[in-house]
Amino acid sequence: MGKFVKYILLLLGIALLTFTGCARYTDIRPTSFKLESVSLCGLRSADLEVSVGVNNPAGRLYFSDINAEVVQSGKVIGRLTLAPFMLMPKSDTVYRLQGKAELTNDLSVMQALSYVRRPELLREAKLNMTARVKLKSGVSKKLTYNDVPVEKLLKLLEQ
Repeated sequence: MGKFVKYILLLLGIALLTFTGCARYTDIRPTSFKLESVSLCGLRSADLEVSVGVNNPAGRLYFSDINAEVVQSGKVIGRLTLAPFMLMPKSDTVYRLQGKAELTNDLSVMQALSYVRRPELLREAKLNMTARVKLKSGVSKKLTYNDVPVEKLLKLLEQ
């Protein structure tokens, strides 16, 4: 489950930080990623803590309502929720993010273990993500990304 969650978090972070639409905001780049801890909560969910380094040459951004779903063969097999966080303006900072990952009933525990052992099985999966981003000025926008291939994420992690 650790690599599975790592893939989701990294893609979510990159998508949210690089596609906000304004010229300076598109210069925001993740600089590092580390899965700090995973605490299993039964067989189907885990609490997570990750460190994500971000170079933010733009203004302050507040992220909330961060959710992602992993879809494989038309079925949602996992969900991820991250706690709200704020990117500080004009900084190169490492942020510790808290989250929760859950397997849906459409995925058995044995299938989940096969993804942990062989993450390449997730290459055909797609991500659906949503988040609310708020600028310092108070303007906010809901970001939605559907059918993002996990293949893209795996390539980013290999760099």
